[in-house]
Amino acid sequence: MKKLAVLMLILSVAMTAYAETEKKSKSSEEYIADLSQDRDEKTITEAAEWAGENQKKEAIDKLAALVSDERENVRMKAVVALGYIGDEKGVDAVNSACLNDQSADVRYAALLSSFRIGSKKSIETWKQVKEKETDPYIQDFIKKAEDKLVKKK
Repeated sequence: MKKLAVLMLILSVAMTAYAETEKKSKSSEEYIADLSQDRDEKTITEAAEWAGENQKKEAIDKLAALVSDERENVRMKAVVALGYIGDEKGVDAVNSACLNDQSADVRYAALLSSFRIGSKKSIETWKQVKEKETDPYIQDFIKKAEDKLVKKK
């Protein structure tokens, strides 16, 4: 009888926890609505992560707009999400970040995202990055990418 009571208690706690999780889940529309510059940073970054993880192409325009946000973490999450979505539609925003973002971390993330997208439109961007980039980590990445391409030929 004691075992049954303990089992019922555990089951009750588990069901309550599951119900709480389900209640807090957002819809796709709510996550995409959260990709707005007037939202707080935590809300935007969670929505960007969700959009990237779920490869939500309908979020591309909002993510592209966030690439120019004043908050570095928002820009970072936006370019990463665009890379995970991997759609040609987001490549211009990612390429712009590769060349123009003031943060080396965002430029690096944007470069990785542009490689992930793999658009032919990025080839010229990669050449420009190679010529003008001063960050040693980005320079190293470009060198390694070139070396890898040479070995494949």
